[in-house]
Amino acid sequence: MRSNNVNWRRQILLAGTEALLVAALLLLSLVLLFEFHRWIEPLVLLSTLVLVYPVRWGWDRHRMALSIRSEHRRAATLLETLSEAVISLNADFTISYLNPAAESLTGWSATDALGKSCAQVLDAMDESHQRTFCEAIMQWDLPGLAKYWTLSLPSGELKLVRASCARSGNPHRGEAVVITLSDLTVEQQLQEAIRHQATHDPLTRLPNRTLVYDRLQQAITRLQRSDQGIAVLVIDLDDFKKINEGLGHAAGDILLRNIAERLGDSIRHEDTVGRLGSDEFVIILENLQDREDVTSIAEKLSRAVRKPVHIFGHEFFVNISVGIAHFPGDGDTVEDLLRNANLAMYRGKRGGGSSIISYERAMNDSAMQRFTLENDLQRALRQQEFRLLYQPIIDMASGNMVGVEALIRWQHPQRGLLTPDKFIPSAESNGLITPIGEWVINQASADLDSWMRVHRHRFRVAVNLSPRQLKDKRLPGKVAALLQLHGIKPEQIELEITEEVLMSDSFGDLATLQRLRDMGLKIAIDDFGTGYSSFSYLKRMDVSRLKIDRSFVKDLTAGSSDAAIVQAIISMARSLRMELTAEGIETVAQARFFELQGNIAAQGFYFSQPTTAEEIAQLLAQTAPDGSCDRLPLQLQKTVN
Repeated sequence: MRSNNVNWRRQILLAGTEALLVAALLLLSLVLLFEFHRWIEPLVLLSTLVLVYPVRWGWDRHRMALSIRSEHRRAATLLETLSEAVISLNADFTISYLNPAAESLTGWSATDALGKSCAQVLDAMDESHQRTFCEAIMQWDLPGLAKYWTLSLPSGELKLVRASCARSGNPHRGEAVVITLSDLTVEQQLQEAIRHQATHDPLTRLPNRTLVYDRLQQAITRLQRSDQGIAVLVIDLDDFKKINEGLGHAAGDILLRNIAERLGDSIRHEDTVGRLGSDEFVIILENLQDREDVTSIAEKLSRAVRKPVHIFGHEFFVNISVGIAHFPGDGDTVEDLLRNANLAMYRGKRGGGSSIISYERAMNDSAMQRFTLENDLQRALRQQEFRLLYQPIIDMASGNMVGVEALIRWQHPQRGLLTPDKFIPSAESNGLITPIGEWVINQASADLDSWMRVHRHRFRVAVNLSPRQLKDKRLPGKVAALLQLHGIKPEQIELEITEEVLMSDSFGDLATLQRLRDMGLKIAIDDFGTGYSSFSYLKRMDVSRLKIDRSFVKDLTAGSSDAAIVQAIISMARSLRMELTAEGIETVAQARFFELQGNIAAQGFYFSQPTTAEEIAQLLAQTAPDGSCDRLPLQLQKTVN
């Protein structure tokens, strides 16, 4: 429009200039005639101007028309390619124009919509004000129009649109309204997808921790206005690691999705099942009348999960451990309820799993004790509060001390000297057993090095190896470095493991232990006879020594069943060319029994209680080159002499 006004002003200016030029020529002709009596015929010039002017005028009009058509084409192209829908209304609020985007959005073609009423084509509702879009336009309340509308299409589909309106002239003179609509449906779906991803677990599609917290908080708020209850169930799969380690994480993911589906099918629609992480799920039960119902529901969940699962051609039976906390009573906040349900669940897992345990207040005290113990263990490592004591190992045939077993103690600042049963289980569960185990090997190697400086006879140190340590693939390298640091030969260190470690599936082929064996370290099976060792495992691992468990020694008498078991173990070990050590020797009768069995080593309070490295050094200092010692324990000398 501005360009057209400029062109018209330019034409008027040109016409005025030409008129002035004609007048100037006439005036010049008159001056020449009267002053100089010379006449120049102006008609030629005037004729030229008369002929040229219409041509120029027509040419300019043609150029202006071309410009206007170009602007129209540009505007039409813009409207056709515009992603926003543009709709034009007449003064009577009938449709006069729809661009292609408007056709696509409304489901109406421009031809079919032409002349139709606004309400017929634009069936849109403002949910907040409960009025239709066209009602607002017909009231000419354009500034007060809501920004977002729900558009109902002829197909029945609903779309969210953002609308803006503007007058294109005076409505009293038949001029129209222009409406612009932007389709926000895809944007809304994208926002909903992002919101869903933020509040749901991507693997199982269950509510994640964030949404579980929110729903539990809402449930607590609603419960405060009623007399009903809420139960929170924290569920953990037993031995889930075996699936991941045996068949891989893909199989584990399939199992988790399967369990999630079973849990969801086993609860009511108004309840919530979510995934807290890894193999841990949570269920929120609302509107409970009786706490006893919760146990029944938990048993139903356990039965549903226990049904066989088939993955990659394998059949699995999965058990769960369930911890239950109630509101009110077991916690006033979301954090309290989830923490206490978790405490109950872990109490069940420590008891062997496949359990349903309700929270009790005493569990908090136990959890606080474990927390304090774990913190104290961290401090003990930093401040070197651990001590190693050594119990002599005696060769029953000669009476000589042929080695010692390293036994860890903790010199606690407040609780005094603690035995391993007071802190090793906690160290196992939180992973501190790995650095503690490394400290034991380092200290035992250092003590053995100091003993060997004054005692050159064959001598060994037995060190207990934790199952958790075997998970560290770097363990063989660490042990090799420590032995090299202290100048210890590998065969002087005997690593003691339990039968459960030897047979455990979680360690696969025990590659770490085999690497230690290949380095030259001796392998001994501690507490032998209490588990279910396989002869093939004993042979495959090239076990050097079996240690007869003290439970068979305690009530050992000639002709007893324990004596028969011990003699069977001795016979088996000798046939497999393994050495033997009897643990827990406390009486003369026990010592005499093993003395009569021949080449067997023994240890126990009968010979010596665990003692310090300094005391062991004194005994070794008085040991003769053949291994005999004048300072053998008195009881032993009475037995072997």
